[in-house]
Amino acid sequence: MLSYKRTRFWIIIFSIIITIVIGIGLKAIAINTTKISDVVEFTLNPLDRVTYGTLIFENEVLDLDDAKAEEVSDYLRGIKVSKSPISKNRDINRGNINQVHFIYRGVLGSGETGNIYFNFNKDFSIVWVDNDIKPSLSYHVKEPAKIKDFFKHQLTSVAPAPMEIDFDIEKSLENIMSSPKESSNPQEYINAHKDEYENIFKYDGEGALQYMLDQFEKGNAEDLRGQIMMILCKELLGAKNNVTDESLSPQEWYEALDIHQEITLPDYEYDGEDKIEKLVYDAEIGMVSSSNKSGGFIIVAPKIFGSYEEENMLKIFVTTYSARYKLYGNTLSEEGGSIVPAAITYRKDDNDSYILDTYEQARDGSEFGPSIKKYCRMPRSNKEIKGLVDKILNHYGDYEDILVLMNDNLFKHLKKNGITDATLTNSQGGVIFSTNELKYRP
Repeated sequence: MLSYKRTRFWIIIFSIIITIVIGIGLKAIAINTTKISDVVEFTLNPLDRVTYGTLIFENEVLDLDDAKAEEVSDYLRGIKVSKSPISKNRDINRGNINQVHFIYRGVLGSGETGNIYFNFNKDFSIVWVDNDIKPSLSYHVKEPAKIKDFFKHQLTSVAPAPMEIDFDIEKSLENIMSSPKESSNPQEYINAHKDEYENIFKYDGEGALQYMLDQFEKGNAEDLRGQIMMILCKELLGAKNNVTDESLSPQEWYEALDIHQEITLPDYEYDGEDKIEKLVYDAEIGMVSSSNKSGGFIIVAPKIFGSYEEENMLKIFVTTYSARYKLYGNTLSEEGGSIVPAAITYRKDDNDSYILDTYEQARDGSEFGPSIKKYCRMPRSNKEIKGLVDKILNHYGDYEDILVLMNDNLFKHLKKNGITDATLTNSQGGVIFSTNELKYRP
């Protein structure tokens, strides 16, 4: 009898201990998770301008219209993941069997678009995000089953029947031209029908562009219809448009059009002798080019705040302007770019060569300053480097030097590859860069 009671007593004690351990574990999981938008190193705010997308789930593909893409992007931005990455791997060939690809519009009516990819492994337990500039690290998903059910629901929900692209574009054009009847300004018609105008861009440009160019070829581009189609075509063509004369009629514009073909150039290569600069340039070019799925060439312009070496570890602190360009004829197009502080740590191997160990980038939003403070430490002892945080933050408030360096590096790269006449303009037509600037003349 005593033995029976004693056994039961220890079973109760053991059960209490197990319960406490499980409770602590669950609490730790809750504490160590956060929204994915808080851990990826770049902002997800461009998804506020999402226009459409594609969802892939177990080899099934679903196109997302603007409303559905907005719904899916809002959901994915809020999913909970581990605060710490599972590794330092940024390989773009990581698990992405389940994926949502979002396309968003640029700002200020530039006509440019951007991409953001949410990538999940087979069982949705791991996620990483890519913005075509620099992929994020991978993180554990808190509730993978819920994400999987969400993907499955998108595919099983009733979708509208597909529509013919010619019909859709034509219908949108008719709606745009319907009002205001009293106006002769094509931009006022576009402003009054922004939804129809935006709808034309949902076909990734090429289908819509080809349809309207065919209409010009057939002579179906007169009066207001021609004016609106010319505005659309110019925006879709971007830097591919060779016609600069704004006084031409729509048909005259089309007859003068000779679409620029892209001139392919390699990524920038540092050709200086400074060991630290070479390490930085190689690392920054490598980080951006590894995730470049959209073509073009990469230029970087780093500001180096200092390098610190302890034992076999070297840590370099930088703020880098990274940009991806395309060249059409003598017209440059900046396809994407970012200016981000980072800490790059190298390990010296047995051959005295430096091997990239970790790449830590400043986070976005409220975590920007704290994340920089966190990595401004010595590579081995982890001691704080006094004054470094202030130097980086003060420079970020006025980084004119790296804007100048970007243009200088762009000029050097173009000259090295035999390009002597190239110009980059903003969305309002103002010249940002030209190889013909006085400072670049012999």
